[in-house]
Amino acid sequence: MNLQRRNYTWNKLPLPPDQPAGPFAYTWTAERVKKVFDKPLYQELIGASAFRRLADIRFLGAIDYLIHPTGRQFTRRRHTRLEHTLGVAHLALTYSRLMGLSNRDEELLVSAALLHDIGHAPLSHSVEAAFNKHFGIDHHAASAQIILGTAPPNARDLNVAPILSAFGVKPDEVISLVAGRLEGKAYNFLFAHPINIDTLEAISRTETYFKSSQTSPTPDVVLLSLIRLTQMEKIDEFWRLKNRVYALWIQSPLGLFADHVAQKYVELNIDAFSIDDFFLSERALRKKHPFLFSCLSEARKNLIKDGAVNALPVEIPAQLRRFFLDETAAPGSANRYRQEKKSVLIGFAGIRQTAIQQLSTPNQ
Repeated sequence: MNLQRRNYTWNKLPLPPDQPAGPFAYTWTAERVKKVFDKPLYQELIGASAFRRLADIRFLGAIDYLIHPTGRQFTRRRHTRLEHTLGVAHLALTYSRLMGLSNRDEELLVSAALLHDIGHAPLSHSVEAAFNKHFGIDHHAASAQIILGTAPPNARDLNVAPILSAFGVKPDEVISLVAGRLEGKAYNFLFAHPINIDTLEAISRTETYFKSSQTSPTPDVVLLSLIRLTQMEKIDEFWRLKNRVYALWIQSPLGLFADHVAQKYVELNIDAFSIDDFFLSERALRKKHPFLFSCLSEARKNLIKDGAVNALPVEIPAQLRRFFLDETAAPGSANRYRQEKKSVLIGFAGIRQTAIQQLSTPNQ
């Protein structure tokens, strides 16, 4: 297949201005993207509509609509799935060139990194369970469809299979690698290990939401320790950081409530949704379902102090994760980095009665 070449206007790539963030940068300028991902394959994938859609998908999902960032400070700006994906791909590229991978292996690995989140829904994980329950779709299945070119008809413009095929990259190998199941390749561990390049970038990026300066080892430092099996304390420290990030942010009352609001809205209004909505950008989803985003914008105001007038206690179901070290396993080994899940009911001291009504009545 002949791929039609495109000349991209890189300065129009939907990225925020670059900001200093220590040795590992969490922000990207168009110029930096062009410099780092200098091969035609990478530029084709980054220029594809499927990839550019990620610029309009918030990194943490619904909670990003509750934290009211100003954007003026690095720790007060919203991040996107596009920025996260570029970070993961940069780690893959760093590994490739450090280990001297062949051109074919490098392109397979970096392609997998660039496409690992390509199927994320608008609001990221926050609405995924409802879509999976009613339409049998999650971001893993959606990613596979985009990579293979089998997405629903209304999402066919997100197809990246022709790009991969034109450069000799097999879509099924990309999917297997992203799942951590590509046999015969040493670099499979970059996706299969509990401390994989996806979680390395994601957890470190999330830390920037609540810390003005990064004190934990950056993703590239932890990756080097994992490759060389040196400075093992940095690997263990990262796993402890993951536990703190979940406890203080992702599983915080605000984070759990944000996900609950988004999930509850979709469940109550499921007849107004379709599988096509999973492949939209957040801007497109907002246009189709404006009341969902109105609920999110009001959600923080509805959490009020115990004993306040017009307040009702409420419990929401949640699945909490705890990440811990198995000290009996060797440092750096996959068995050392463990997690456990627990289903619980989280009680909130008070929620405004209007919010109770919003979350119990379908939008008309």
